[in-house]
Amino acid sequence: MPVLFVPGNAGSYQQVRSIGSVLFRKADFQRLPHHFDVFAVDFRDELSGLYGGHLAEQTDFLHECVKKIRHLYRSTNASLVILGHSMGGVVARALFTLPQFDAASVSLIFTYATPHKTAAVLDSHLQSFYGRLHETWSRDRGKFTDLTVVSIGGGDRDVLVRTELTTLPAHEGDVSATSTAVPAVWASTDHLSIVWCQQLVVVTARALYDLVVKGQNRLTTDPELIREVVRFHFVRQPYGKQLPQHAPPELVRFGQGGEWSEKLEASWRFRKNKVLSVQSVVMPFYDNESIVVVETGLLTTDPDLIREVVRFHFVRQPYGKQLPQHAPPELVRFGQGGEWSEKLEASWRFRKNKVVVVGERYKRSLRTRRLEVPSALSSFFGPPPTLLSVPLTEGAAFYNLTLSGFRHLWQAYDVTLASKVCRAGTKGEGIVRFVVPWSQEDRFFSIKYPQSKLSRAQTEMPLKIQNPLSEEDSRRFPGVQLHLYLDPECNYVMTAQFSFQRALGQAVKRYITMVPAYLVALMLAALSAQLCSISDTGLCLPFDRALNLASTFPALVLLPAFFECILWPLVSMVWPEPDNAGSSGFLENLALRTGLYSAAYGLTATLGLAFTGVVVLSGHLLTKVETINRYQTKPLPAPKDMSWSKSTLSVVLVLFVVAILTATAVSLVLGYLIYGFKVALLCGQQRMLEDRRGKSGPTSGWRLHVTILMLWACVMLVAMPSFLVWARGLGFFLRLADDPHLAYTAAILAASGVVWQAGVPLTHRFYYKASHCCIYGMAVLTVLYSTVTLYRIAYAASAAHAALALQQALGRDSSVKTV
Repeated sequence: MPVLFVPGNAGSYQQVRSIGSVLFRKADFQRLPHHFDVFAVDFRDELSGLYGGHLAEQTDFLHECVKKIRHLYRSTNASLVILGHSMGGVVARALFTLPQFDAASVSLIFTYATPHKTAAVLDSHLQSFYGRLHETWSRDRGKFTDLTVVSIGGGDRDVLVRTELTTLPAHEGDVSATSTAVPAVWASTDHLSIVWCQQLVVVTARALYDLVVKGQNRLTTDPELIREVVRFHFVRQPYGKQLPQHAPPELVRFGQGGEWSEKLEASWRFRKNKVLSVQSVVMPFYDNESIVVVETGLLTTDPDLIREVVRFHFVRQPYGKQLPQHAPPELVRFGQGGEWSEKLEASWRFRKNKVVVVGERYKRSLRTRRLEVPSALSSFFGPPPTLLSVPLTEGAAFYNLTLSGFRHLWQAYDVTLASKVCRAGTKGEGIVRFVVPWSQEDRFFSIKYPQSKLSRAQTEMPLKIQNPLSEEDSRRFPGVQLHLYLDPECNYVMTAQFSFQRALGQAVKRYITMVPAYLVALMLAALSAQLCSISDTGLCLPFDRALNLASTFPALVLLPAFFECILWPLVSMVWPEPDNAGSSGFLENLALRTGLYSAAYGLTATLGLAFTGVVVLSGHLLTKVETINRYQTKPLPAPKDMSWSKSTLSVVLVLFVVAILTATAVSLVLGYLIYGFKVALLCGQQRMLEDRRGKSGPTSGWRLHVTILMLWACVMLVAMPSFLVWARGLGFFLRLADDPHLAYTAAILAASGVVWQAGVPLTHRFYYKASHCCIYGMAVLTVLYSTVTLYRIAYAASAAHAALALQQALGRDSSVKTV
């Protein structure tokens, strides 16, 4: 039976060894008559997550692999199971966008830490690929009736791909979960270790063997059975390690032997160091009551371990769920009773290990509470507020708490469950389950208990969500839930406090990719302020002063928030949609943009000082070089007109040729080095002249070039992934095919033929104010349309280059005579 592994970004085919070895050892250890043949695709460690040009090629190659494997198994007509890690899961789903692909050839896809949504689009190929993928699946998902897709995210430890990005669009045939919520896994993994996480690998292997049709050496093609198996292993596993072939009987008769005991109290405990005979417990089951039973030490392979026995004509199925091994491993909670007073019987067979069973009969209305989470400001005033207090006399074993209003990514709370007093002889078994109703991202916390009468045990629970709740679903889900499975012989006090540190970590993890758009926008605003200063005074301002005088907050924060949330819905039919910043409502959008602006402003100011310092130091050192110092006595080019240097034009032409023959990123890197040298040399010359003659327009032009050099560096960083792809592929090709950065690179190089000329910026030129307005408007568009599609910041920078070049080349003042 074939299984195909698809590696992700910079991934290796050797990553399949973990799942392959587990599948083989399971078949060998259990002497099974069938086994799995595991195949892996070798993409030569391509950077598919950074360069979108690889994705279409990988999809075509994967299609050929599927056809070849299907040909090998043509006698059984076996459907294929695909395991995709990271971008490999995206490529696996992209198979269904190919018109010649047979959708029936793949019945099940497992994706691990796969970004089904994009966080940052680095080139146009990546955007078009994801656009085509989303369009096909949203339109044709209903046609893939035999396909089941399982997406597993790594949780909080995966800092490369957020859990939010691994969630599939809602569909009955798909399952999206976090590894912390998968039964028998219950742990967060990082982006790489999710492939060889032992718990997750074992769960995947068990699911695959449950899909085998006995005696036919093939996987089942029944989509309903496939989804049932998937939900059993990855969503809710009440008992056992394998999905039973037959449904458990509704009525189970207990034998007459063994020991019987009756529990009439509301909460009770059964404890045995060894169970040497059958132990049966009987408890009443009254109307409008629920029963919770938590046990430790029992095997969870028997579905009939705890079964409700009522009058022969009235039977009800229990709800069960396994819990982590470091806590009670099995829970059975029964629904409300009927119109009769009934009895619940539980039986335990022979066990050598210690068995502890805690049960309680309770009214759901008394144990279900809706609590308001504390505000962020409350953490500054007084101790953390108390959310819940459970006295020892209550004997509570279960609570269901809803934290109302807890639904945003930026919300993070430190919840503490303290226990000070427990009855003598009670060690205490308990667990807290953190439930996000709209997302499968449960987490579990084992409750700590005091070791002595004078000690106080506190269970720290850092709570945060990975998938935000939309405004449309906020009425359906008021907030997250805490399911408390407690020791009825202990008291508890729960407090909560807003955590600014964790909230900041959540914000950084979610929105860090949006900062570059504001970074470039602030650079453009500073450039426009420098052009305005040249127009007004003839002097170019330093970068830091230009940044302060640019009045950027209204234009880069207030105006974009107003346009995105209020104005754009009115003009959506004629105006393109701005990038979705992931916020809902004007105030939230405004707060988000304020945070991005603040972070980018500090970073931009720091980079401005760093670039200026490096240029000044380099210029000073260059003027000390004897071969360069000869030219200091030569007069600077006439500042009143432009001298078209043939050497400068030749350098630009060579960079054009390099971009066409190799890759545009190579041209940008070479151009950055050449331009950096020219700016440093110009800085040294103009500063020496300023020391002799004082400040003037010709001695301050280097400051404008520093700003342009910073923009060039941002463009170079956008194209750097394609540079890495080109460098890694030099053994196979010299020219990067279908280069996505060619358009704006050509514009920047053409503008450099003017900007690099001696004397630029020329003071006596028209249209400085027009260039200022154009570049300032480009800064506003950058924060609207480049927060997610990051490659657009390169187009904004190239537009600024072109605007300055056109102004310098065409804005000559004919009334000024050249010298």
